[in-house]
Amino acid sequence: MALSLIRKRFVAAALAQLLLLVIGRYSSGCDPTSCTCHASCPISNVRQGAWFVAISENFQVCSLQSHDQAEQLAKHCEGLRANIAEEWFGKCGAWAAKCQIVLHRTTQDYVRAVGPGSEVTAGSSLVKPFIGTVRTRRIDLRTNVDNCLTAALPHELCHVVLADHFRDRPAPLWFDEGVALQYDPPAKRLLHERDRQLGMNRGVGFTLPELVALDRYPAADRWGVFYGQSAALVRALLARGTAPQLLACIKQTPRGAMSLVLRTDYRLQSWGDIQSTAGVPIAWRGHSIGQPATVAN
Repeated sequence: MALSLIRKRFVAAALAQLLLLVIGRYSSGCDPTSCTCHASCPISNVRQGAWFVAISENFQVCSLQSHDQAEQLAKHCEGLRANIAEEWFGKCGAWAAKCQIVLHRTTQDYVRAVGPGSEVTAGSSLVKPFIGTVRTRRIDLRTNVDNCLTAALPHELCHVVLADHFRDRPAPLWFDEGVALQYDPPAKRLLHERDRQLGMNRGVGFTLPELVALDRYPAADRWGVFYGQSAALVRALLARGTAPQLLACIKQTPRGAMSLVLRTDYRLQSWGDIQSTAGVPIAWRGHSIGQPATVAN
């Protein structure tokens, strides 16, 4: 009789613990299958003037709204950083210089921090110096736009993560942007593909040698086709190999020799070859993307 009672109590306690776990999981707002918030990541919270600051192993998140917003974003950034690093490098060590992420509530505040012309963007990243040991990492986000944490944060954080692996020279411009564009939401990638097609139709697109040789951003009227072509080229290369293989190839290729590598190692001679490769739907971070002719509603 006593043994039966003990068993009943044990079962009841176990069920109670399971219930607490289930309630905790679903009340947290996380999807267990895709959550990147690193719930166990240690966070310290401080106040600096009007700013609520959350500090994790690799990030310092500054919010004017609340400690909770800063803390949740710091956890999310730790997970996002780990995911990007795992895809491209297999792993990523801790940053000696934390990445500061500043959340701006108004466009005015954002432009004041980032600079004129930034009002057309939702996020901006900065890594300094360009060569040598990184001393400054910073991402500014404008929170008065829809879904800034999905439309801008992954893209900008990808730039920051990639910069760690190009310390003797900056990453090629088309590669840096082309990779970051793969982390944009599907709807935004459709817009970049539309811009690529429009630019090619207008005759302002870049030849492959021109694109891979760019060391500065083109004139404003060619921004759209530049981004679209960079994204398409990276998609095509990823379709023919893994992300770490592509990264190794980029790092080992002498400046000015990328056109030859595209022809010999990747068998890409023209945009027609890229169209035939990237036109096949490619699985990328859980999304199936190709080269749609129109933008989905």
